[in-house]
Amino acid sequence: MPPQACELFPPTVGKLFCQMQGQLARGERDAVARGCEETLAALRGIEAEDPDPPARRKVARAYLDLALWYRDLERPEDARRALGTALDRWAAVLAAEPDDFYARTQLAACHNHLGLIAAAAKDWEEAEDEYLAALDARWQAFDRHPGHEDECLNMVYLAGVNCNLGHLHADRGDEELAAEYYDESIKMLSGILPPEHEQKTAQAAEVCDFFVRQWEWIYGVPHPGRVARGFLANARGGRDALSRRAKA
Repeated sequence: MPPQACELFPPTVGKLFCQMQGQLARGERDAVARGCEETLAALRGIEAEDPDPPARRKVARAYLDLALWYRDLERPEDARRALGTALDRWAAVLAAEPDDFYARTQLAACHNHLGLIAAAAKDWEEAEDEYLAALDARWQAFDRHPGHEDECLNMVYLAGVNCNLGHLHADRGDEELAAEYYDESIKMLSGILPPEHEQKTAQAAEVCDFFVRQWEWIYGVPHPGRVARGFLANARGGRDALSRRAKA
């Protein structure tokens, strides 16, 4: 299972992130921006004290989440810098512990988000390089750790990168390659999720949703099933758009 939310970040940073979550919900963007700068200062202070390996992992994870806060503030260059720092920190963790499954998946996440930023700027070559690096890291995690307890989660996000590559090639006008990536994403996600014909009763669906929300509260990240369904809808939407374009 992923680390619990309380284990992800240094305590000071975790507190700041909690405050920022409420501020963002209330539309207090200036306060969130100040929180980002406080977070950055706190992380630099922690690193200046030469933290132990567990603390370095929390710092690396915090830089990745800081990038997502910058993204929400529509500050792509700040997000890019934070992601670059997170990438360096996770690479250092892997250099010390090459068999660290979680670190390798976090490295993949950094590459994927850098790809999203590049794609938004229509820097297609950089975006493709980052997405392919994300794919490589996720496949390495899969190959190095057969049967890992988080193997399914890793494959969900691997399928998500395939979907991103589908979007990238669709935007570039390479519809054949885009279709290949969409189809691979759909195939993988359809194999992970339960058959769609299995209808739940309203009561069963409510119970399932309760446990999903509890899981997300404990671990501080979206449930793999929810993520997989979102990625599947995204990939199918991209594939359908290609079909409509071909018929036009």
